[in-house]
Amino acid sequence: MPVVDSPPIDTVSYNTEGTVVGGPGLNIYVSTHDATNNIKYYRWDYQETWQFHSNFHSYFKSNGDTVLGRDLVNDNITGCWKSDTSSVITLGSSAKLAQNIISNTPITSIISSSEKIGVEYSILVRQYALTADAYNFYSILKKNTEQLGSIFDAQPSLIR
Repeated sequence: MPVVDSPPIDTVSYNTEGTVVGGPGLNIYVSTHDATNNIKYYRWDYQETWQFHSNFHSYFKSNGDTVLGRDLVNDNITGCWKSDTSSVITLGSSAKLAQNIISNTPITSIISSSEKIGVEYSILVRQYALTADAYNFYSILKKNTEQLGSIFDAQPSLIR
């Protein structure tokens, strides 16, 4: 496949208006457009990082051979960071639209009780421009990996 230069992402936005699976939460969206009208197919992925606090406090530490009391003001280790990457294939196309604008494509949703949004949260969204063939490949891959498992789902397709 040829390498296609991607236009920049216009916005990464969020709202708390709707609900996510399991109740109220945070929905994250991406919007883009191509002023040259050359790019019609897109794929997005993301890396998210969040801070959370451990459920337990450590009151002691070791210097190798002795157990010492921990200074809870200057040596507090309850703040933790975790990162994760997207596990779904997110695609968008403006091929059948009058204008080459993709607005508010859902990227991910986070339930409001999640530890991800308890302290600090960051998301890095990456956008890839695709050819029509690459878009079709990812569409089939998405169907084969994410939409199988019940009696009413699509049958697996051949990926070339």
